[in-house]
Amino acid sequence: MENCQIWTHNRKKKGKIMKEDYKEQIREANDIMEVIQEENVELKKSGKNWLGLCPFHEEKTPSFTVYPEKQNFKCFGCNESGDVFKFIELSKKITFPEALKYLANRAGISLPAKKILSKVEKKNQEGGLFFVIMSDLNKIEKKLQQEAEKRKWDKLTLEGYQAEAFRDFIADIKQLDVLHKDQVKKWLQKKWRISVSIFNQETKKTPFLKEDIKEFGIKTLIPDLIHLVREDDIVKYLVKSEGKLIIKPTYLERDNIYIPKQDLPIKIPNVDILTEPTNIKGNELLDEVVSFIERYLEMPSDSDYLLLALWIFHTYLIEKFNVTPLLYFYGVLETGKTRAGEVLEQLAFRGERLTSPTEATLFRSADYFKTTLIIDEIKLWGNDGNPEVARLIKSRYKRGLRVSRINLNKKGEDQVEYFDVFAPLAMCTTEGIPSDIESRCIIFLMKANSRIEVEAAFDEEISLKLRNRLTIFRANFFEKELPEFEQISRRRLNEIMQPLYQILMILNPERKKEFMVIIEEMQEEKEEEEGMSLEAEIIKQIKDNMVPEFLTLDLLNKLNEERGDKEKLSSMLVSIRTKRLGFKKIRMKNGKMGFKINPKLLKDLVLRFKIEDSEDYED
Repeated sequence: MENCQIWTHNRKKKGKIMKEDYKEQIREANDIMEVIQEENVELKKSGKNWLGLCPFHEEKTPSFTVYPEKQNFKCFGCNESGDVFKFIELSKKITFPEALKYLANRAGISLPAKKILSKVEKKNQEGGLFFVIMSDLNKIEKKLQQEAEKRKWDKLTLEGYQAEAFRDFIADIKQLDVLHKDQVKKWLQKKWRISVSIFNQETKKTPFLKEDIKEFGIKTLIPDLIHLVREDDIVKYLVKSEGKLIIKPTYLERDNIYIPKQDLPIKIPNVDILTEPTNIKGNELLDEVVSFIERYLEMPSDSDYLLLALWIFHTYLIEKFNVTPLLYFYGVLETGKTRAGEVLEQLAFRGERLTSPTEATLFRSADYFKTTLIIDEIKLWGNDGNPEVARLIKSRYKRGLRVSRINLNKKGEDQVEYFDVFAPLAMCTTEGIPSDIESRCIIFLMKANSRIEVEAAFDEEISLKLRNRLTIFRANFFEKELPEFEQISRRRLNEIMQPLYQILMILNPERKKEFMVIIEEMQEEKEEEEGMSLEAEIIKQIKDNMVPEFLTLDLLNKLNEERGDKEKLSSMLVSIRTKRLGFKKIRMKNGKMGFKINPKLLKDLVLRFKIEDSEDYED
């Protein structure tokens, strides 16, 4: 689209400052690892690459990755990426020509001024940059007027293009001092009556026509993004700038113009969010979300409504957490599982509901859009299960776990692609799930509805109002520190419930006691399940026999004594589970495989799994 490339084209032309051989010579002389470490960025080795805290945004968990072999970097938190030139531009907040000169000086490379300096930089040295910019703005004006006549724009549309073009042009000229920048603004305001509010981005006129959307690049996740928002049937960025929410229709990066993906299947706020009060009371909003869930969904336990509400809130601050509890709604047909997914889709942050999704869909959606994924019906194991999807789901609960895939359209090392899949996930299914995934879940055993009123259609006005208020909540706490961690349970349950606990401490600390009772019940239930597991059976058999060593075959026979033919365990399964408990595998004197008993380990396991008479055993 020509009109949207007007200002970027002119700037790019003036920014062409040198031949490729100069650029490559400077790049080769500046190792990116050394340059980054000189900027006091601490890096730790992670395989072939290096990992550290991003210097361009605040974070507690490292997401800034340096690739020494490729001599580039990428932050998976703010999406900044590039080579050594880009790093210096960002870290020192300078232009490319300035970064070029800085790295050239660092490497002791002399640059011929006539060949290297751009027209803009050279004229700036002569005190003429202001006039160069004014000349370029006149060219932009002329081109926009031509486009307006060609496309038959009305006055409002033309002013929208002008405001977007001039604001981005001025903001990107970092060499321009404040005085001259103000002069340019006053000139534009007088010539086109473009208000100061346009430059402050407090209001926004449509900078492009709907039919022109296809001309832009697509980038949905950008720095400082609060949410997406729909205005004039176009999806735009909702960002926070200087403490205010503003609507930003485009995002400029390296002279490329981007817009969000327009057809994401998620619920988003509308422009009314700008008129919403920002002084939201956490306890009241929590009660509103709980009431909404109770109105449209019947859960097995009263405590489940609070857990679901806190889970919805945590999706709005997902960037602040290192773990996210998976949700698992399980039950026979017509027990409200699908309805649970529909309720979450209405309120969760970037909620995307899919039925039996493909492996490729899950990988791309997780990596590109970080949606809150709600899966309706999925089979993860068995003959027709999908182990690749199971692998992805298992990795979604914890930040930093990357999932690899092979891209056959690429060659060599580039075939191996790594995806950051950390994001909230809920599963609504009649199928069982592997135990290693189940341990990362909050489990809801769904039952048939007894209240017919929960089956009513959603009130879209109420849903939208709540989404807007939840988005305001996100904006209010997006840059604030979370309450400190506190030990609330043990092992995996303590890990996955921390985000919900921290959210509760933000919204309504007075309900802490109620929440802790829920956690205690969950812990007891988990321990009871462990006591009925195969592992518990194995421990009991070992405890009852109390021999220093035992054959795997002897243990297998004991376990299978009371099992029917179809229920009998295999030797391999028993061996794997016994080894997983921590017992050392050995070869016995008769040449057969067995295990050696560690008395201290056995004692700890008896107490953990609450084997009967464990108190006597402890004594």
